[in-house]
Amino acid sequence: MVETVSKLWEEFEGLGEKEVRQRLAASIYGEPKTKAAHEWLTEKERQHHERVNAAQVATMRSQRNATQVAAGAAVAAAIFAALTYFSR
Repeated sequence: MVETVSKLWEEFEGLGEKEVRQRLAASIYGEPKTKAAHEWLTEKERQHHERVNAAQVATMRSQRNATQVAAGAAVAAAIFAALTYFSR
């Protein structure tokens, strides 16, 4: 019986990346399953990079927002200082 790629990926999900890597290193799988395992690990790596990139973008946005708030506070403080100074 030939296993479909989706069935193999389900199996790999159940095993986890560490176990799949160990099985590849031990040459347990035949050629078609080895190829599917490498493809699955490549997809896992791609998904990891997407999550990291999304987290970095969120951090940059947060930093940008904090910078904008700080700049606004500085402008408000300068205006308040000028109004206080000139209202004497």
